[in-house]
Amino acid sequence: MRSRTVSKGRALLLVGLALTMVLAVAPVALADPPGNNGTVKIDGLAFDDHPNNEPHVGCVFQVDFYGYDEGDLNADVTFAAQPPTGTAVLATDVVFIGEDPAGGGVDLDASVTYDLSAALAGFEPHPKQGYHVKLTVNAEGSIGADSKHKVFWVTGCEQPPGTIIIEKYARPPGDTVFSFTGDLGDFDIVDTEGGTGNPGSQVHFEVAPGTYSVTEIVPYGWDLIYIACRVRGESTFTMDGPTVTISLESGDLVYCDFQNFKHYYYD
Repeated sequence: MRSRTVSKGRALLLVGLALTMVLAVAPVALADPPGNNGTVKIDGLAFDDHPNNEPHVGCVFQVDFYGYDEGDLNADVTFAAQPPTGTAVLATDVVFIGEDPAGGGVDLDASVTYDLSAALAGFEPHPKQGYHVKLTVNAEGSIGADSKHKVFWVTGCEQPPGTIIIEKYARPPGDTVFSFTGDLGDFDIVDTEGGTGNPGSQVHFEVAPGTYSVTEIVPYGWDLIYIACRVRGESTFTMDGPTVTISLESGDLVYCDFQNFKHYYYD
């Protein structure tokens, strides 16, 4: 049997070629690993693309999506309040995540900015930690578990209040009491002087952003002719008979004038 002798130089050459082939193949395998590849991170201000997770952020933050597979793939995003804050769903979204092949934990596929200030307006924050929130991401195209979760704390969500002014314009003016009811409580207005802009015939409310209905209880012998509202800001309102419903935004002013005429005044 003839033995084959390999010279030292040839052996080194073969080893070098083998290493080259391994190095050439390895990045391809690592660039698109099989299975449930994706991960999500919470990113607070100032935003960056580093794949680190921040468990304490402000009310405006980003969710970063890393390492998901390529294709027509989306992720369903759900934010929910967690105890001690509450248990309600706060917001939902759909995010495209299939931009390129999965490239591991540093391959950024999407970044989406969220502001939960409006969604958290009705909840009481923890005095030190703020609001407790859970993120759930259900991603298409995953092999195995398709859900990712992050639980984090959010602070700085308190919104400045808005202002609602209810004014009474009566013809003739006098000592008639006009009563109102609704989400701002029960209150009375007397228009003794007549004319708009009279502070004595107005009631001011400084309230949190939200939806408020105000209804006039029209006194006997009077007619509610119309309601005139003006808005400073992005707030909106609707009217239905003696009721105005105001969707108040943070920092806005909504002014509504209820105008009444006594029967004989215009007969």
